Amino acid sequence: MVHGAVVTPARPARSLLLGALLGVAAAPSCGPRRADVMMSEGIAAQRDGDLSAAEARYEAALRVDPRVVGAANNLALVALARGQDDAAILRIKDELDRHPDLGEARLNQAWLLVRGGRYQKVDEALVELSDLGAALPPDTPRVRRRRATARALLAVARYARAAPWGDVRAARERPLAELLPGDALTEPDRALDALTREVLGLAALRVGANAEALELLDGLDAPRATRARAAALIAAGRTAEADAALASLSEAAPFDRLARAWIALNDGRHGVAAQALAQLATPPEGAEATWHRLQAALASRRGDWATALAHVDAAIALPGDTPPDLWLDRATALAHLGRLDDARVTVIGVLRDRPDDARARGLSEALGE
Repeated sequence: MVHGAVVTPARPARSLLLGALLGVAAAPSCGPRRADVMMSEGIAAQRDGDLSAAEARYEAALRVDPRVVGAANNLALVALARGQDDAAILRIKDELDRHPDLGEARLNQAWLLVRGGRYQKVDEALVELSDLGAALPPDTPRVRRRRATARALLAVARYARAAPWGDVRAARERPLAELLPGDALTEPDRALDALTREVLGLAALRVGANAEALELLDGLDAPRATRARAAALIAAGRTAEADAALASLSEAAPFDRLARAWIALNDGRHGVAAQALAQLATPPEGAEATWHRLQAALASRRGDWATALAHVDAAIALPGDTPPDLWLDRATALAHLGRLDDARVTVIGVLRDRPDDARARGLSEALGE
């Protein structure tokens, strides 16, 4: 059996990111044609899907009161709804130049950074926002939603830049479905909960925490989550359930062929696995570690331990935490190549962190430790 193999997403789902963006409601103002009235009209038009009318009202509010809170932020949402990411970034910058402490605008800026793959820039601001609450009553839906959004973004950013599992897990919070009253829960809130569970499940899977990955991914129906759940099921030896999960997908992807090769290998059908892998000259995006580990397993079956070691080392070199079983795969290959001292050092390193690991203890005894 191949242990702890990985499937990862290229980037967070666009539809979920759009759904989680936060608008800003109108605040009272003064003047002959009050900006807050225009803001309210703009919000109503935006909710009705009339983006042009919404844009016109927010622009009018800014002309009446250039300091009106939230107009530029909401104009960013209009730009995003039109697919104009660059314009949205400029609007958010305008909002933050006027109101640097506006939590919704800061979170929306973080979403835009995540969408653009600029994960390193996200972390510092989100760490602060993820514990938001001191400046506002700590038990309001607004504060809970902002904090949960910040933590979800933090988990996405850390996962996407291959941060250690402990750092990704630290961003976890109870889902909004538990934090908000039922009548306050929105569809974007549910989407945000699903995205957080998906990312945490993928992060757990990446380090071989298959039971935790299955718990987090259970019930999610997005194709990426289904494939990740199939990977966790295969790693847990539940190949029939994994096959059923893959069969439920409406469209095939390169990972599906890889997963079925993995199932065949675990079921002892090595020829089938080899044929399936032969059709994948390069690893599917996000499943590089799995591809290398399956290649290593087949090479070891042929007695080609040099090739097996090369694939194991390639998997170890990928960003992110290395599962203990992968180090033990390396020790096994080293031992077969006669590099017993290197194998012993590798096993000792695993036992230092996991003294009760049965496989590591068995290898240690076999190597004469």
